[in-house]
Amino acid sequence: VFPQEHASPTVVALQPPGGCSADELVARLREESHLLVAGGMGAYKGKAFRVGNMGVQATRERLAPLICALESVTAQGRRDRHV
Repeated sequence: VFPQEHASPTVVALQPPGGCSADELVARLREESHLLVAGGMGAYKGKAFRVGNMGVQATRERLAPLICALESVTAQGRRDRHV
């Protein structure tokens, strides 16, 4: 998604699905699922969010709740926009 010169071996930067604000996604993950992800920085502020992928959190068991929460938050966002 992002240029190679911004690559990090410890963090994955993700772009939220269309119509979903990265800042809102970060806030909702924290508030609703008690998951901490970081917002984008610099030119990517408000456009991307970052997930740590090293150490103890870099396992399927630790990432599965995040993936489920992302699915739930983005699905709710899509439903909210169509109401």
